[in-house]
Amino acid sequence: LIISAASASRLAQRIKRGSGLEPAVNPRKTGKGKLAPYSDFFVELVEQDPDITLADLKAALQHAHGVCASISGIDQALRRLGYTYKKRASLRTNAGAPV
Repeated sequence: LIISAASASRLAQRIKRGSGLEPAVNPRKTGKGKLAPYSDFFVELVEQDPDITLADLKAALQHAHGVCASISGIDQALRRLGYTYKKRASLRTNAGAPV
């Protein structure tokens, strides 16, 4: 196993401090996110209208539950539920303009 001089120095410092060579604890949160309680709401809206936009979902969440969420947060919540955004090539020309 070949490692860089900088990595070897960092490992030596950890050993001197008595930290050992175990990987550091990952501070990332492993929860489901603050929008998890609204998963059923999102699923219901997407099932009713598969072409609903993220902006429409944001407005519906605000209106129905009084929760203000970012569009990217809603996108992440939908991805956790297994939804993806897929462009439909049949609706666009090569130049990107609608047919």
